[in-house]
Amino acid sequence: SLQNIIRNDLAWCRIRELDWKGGSTDFGRLLQSSNAVESPYNAVYAYETGICLGAAGDLEAAMELIAGVELFLESEAGEAKKEEYGPERYAREMAKALTHEQTSKEEFEMAALELIVLWDQWETMSEESADKAVKLLENQADGARTRLLKGALQLASSKQETRNAGLSDLRQVETLEDDSLPASCPANGEHYKAFAQYILGKELKKSGETSSIEEGNQLLQEVRSRGETQPFHLYNILSFRLHATQD
Repeated sequence: SLQNIIRNDLAWCRIRELDWKGGSTDFGRLLQSSNAVESPYNAVYAYETGICLGAAGDLEAAMELIAGVELFLESEAGEAKKEEYGPERYAREMAKALTHEQTSKEEFEMAALELIVLWDQWETMSEESADKAVKLLENQADGARTRLLKGALQLASSKQETRNAGLSDLRQVETLEDDSLPASCPANGEHYKAFAQYILGKELKKSGETSSIEEGNQLLQEVRSRGETQPFHLYNILSFRLHATQD
């Protein structure tokens, strides 16, 4: 419905400004209004709401929602989504990785920043919010995940030096392993490398320089090949975005 579209837009507006509490309220309303319809996508709304609650410091409420993500995928349609590389499967497996006794506010903040980057919301962040987000990553272990998030968020800057640092971070993701998720998480870090290539490829194509455009096209083709050979988290979404980047 139009009302849900507006709620979704409001939620992302708040999250882009790192207003986790406001984001949890709007995503929570989306979840409540969608509960009447047994849609597997409610698992995503539950995950987004839980992540925002945890990032805001309400760990008890966050863990309750995160633990319940699986329940929204018990229908026949939900079972099918578990096998696809879309947002429902992503939400389920990331929720599992966060379901442990010592889950911290920092882990939820990291997961919220990951949503911002993977959902392409970093592109419309204010420079001030992007700077604050980068600071949240300062104490995180260096790995593919951290470098992807830091690299993308730095591209929101108006300073060329900062943007160059972001491009450099994105280039290095391919050489790094993911060490910031629990070993039990089925996510193996391949989606971090693929999204880094995708973002880097898009940015290089914007430069207007022939050599950069050629490199950007090559990177985007590599992402397509990676997904066709070994699908990764959110490949269903990224494949549509890749189609839009074709000249």
